[in-house]
Amino acid sequence: MLAILAAIGYGVARVFAGAGLQNIKPLHASVISLIFGWLLALVITLIFQFNALISLTLTDIGWLDIIGLLSFALGRGFGFLGNKVYR
Repeated sequence: MLAILAAIGYGVARVFAGAGLQNIKPLHASVISLIFGWLLALVITLIFQFNALISLTLTDIGWLDIIGLLSFALGRGFGFLGNKVYR
């Protein structure tokens, strides 16, 4: 059941990304998407894992920033660029 929901989610996201990228550059769409995704993740983390969040060290935060930039941000940017080029 979760696999079907994930497939539907990816399909719907592709349709909305294609429609949203008609009048905006992929870089701008990536930044907007990352900001709202980060805010949503922050709120959920503050609600459910507040103690774990405030116990992170600066080194932990630095590593999480690097991993997030290299994986999620670049992946989102390339995904939007692909949607813009091949629609």
